Amino acid sequence: MNQSPLDYLRPWIARAKHISQDIWRDPRRRTLALGALGACLLLFLTYRVGIWRGRRLAQRDLPTALTELATPLPTGAQLAIVAPTPTLSPTVTPTPSPTSTFTPTPTAASNAEWAERYRTQAQDGLNALLAADFSNERAQTLLRNMAQDHALVFVPLSYTEIEGAHWMALVTPRTPQGQALPMLFWQDPNSRNQIRSQLLSPLLAQQPSLLPQQANDALLNGLATRLLRQDEQGRLYLLLIEKSPEAKTLRASERALSIFMLAQPQAGADFALAWWSQADPLWSVAERGAEYELVENDGQLLPDIQVTAPLLASGNLRAELGAPAFFVEEAPFARQRARTLWKPFFNALTGQLVDYRLESGELFASPLATLQRLLMLLQAADVSSAGSLVTRLDLLQQAVDLKLTEPAT
Repeated sequence: MNQSPLDYLRPWIARAKHISQDIWRDPRRRTLALGALGACLLLFLTYRVGIWRGRRLAQRDLPTALTELATPLPTGAQLAIVAPTPTLSPTVTPTPSPTSTFTPTPTAASNAEWAERYRTQAQDGLNALLAADFSNERAQTLLRNMAQDHALVFVPLSYTEIEGAHWMALVTPRTPQGQALPMLFWQDPNSRNQIRSQLLSPLLAQQPSLLPQQANDALLNGLATRLLRQDEQGRLYLLLIEKSPEAKTLRASERALSIFMLAQPQAGADFALAWWSQADPLWSVAERGAEYELVENDGQLLPDIQVTAPLLASGNLRAELGAPAFFVEEAPFARQRARTLWKPFFNALTGQLVDYRLESGELFASPLATLQRLLMLLQAADVSSAGSLVTRLDLLQQAVDLKLTEPAT
């Protein structure tokens, strides 16, 4: 007759039950059994605490370890050791004089090569960090340590997190000579949330209307405003407004306010520079003293940009707004101020962002603007309209006596 496995175990179960009852009845055996059970429990708890502490130490030291692994270390070449050959008798032979040979000097890496090497290794390190415990603080620590290992300068302005549904940061390490190397790192939802990166210097250098120094100084002062948006097709749009320099030696009153608009042509593609304010012919907005506002509109993906700022001496915006052109203005005094509104322009067929364009503008009333209008009316012999701009009519006669009504020669 076949027996079940339980039938085989029943004698052993009964025997174990009998032994446990004997141990429980004997106080000495009971004490030993409880002590053994407590020792096993203590060993188990000690093991679990050790595992927990080891994981915490590993997570804390992981960014440093990844930095060391990602940084290439020089490896010495193996030298072949040749055993000396014994000679029976020394032979005197003439020793030729050494011939001088040219040793080429190694060429220093360019800024582009420096930035590309750092970007590639930093991207690999961040992707390795994703498998552990990724956070903004750990990412910043890894990027800073790796920049220092590459002999790059990493200051507080070199890292700016960009808030959004996924992690993104603008990283701008500097060479020892002070050259900024701006680059983007972001978690791409179109590639299984892997970390991607892109150098921004090539995009800035492609603007033919700007001087090379303007591209080199871009994003050097950090960001005052950053805005990340995503459309229904998964394309990302990044609006960056650069901080004004604090040093007076930079003569920020003569610099234009710098705004960048980066956009992906397709979801998952690299960013393209759709618009840079300093490359726009109509952008003559001074950086020092500028006030801007992002105006949101219903049904519009990107905001309008409203700027109130002094006008620069150069640029086409003065002619567009009819600002006085024959007065000498010296910053920061006697500056013409204007309010302009810039709207995003999209391609009607593809839906891609083209640029930002001037929608409207108005020149603020000022003594210079009033005086210019007065002189223009006098030169046009429109005395009645000119009289509405003065509080004393004898001033009109004085202007005629001074021949201000005649065109300048």
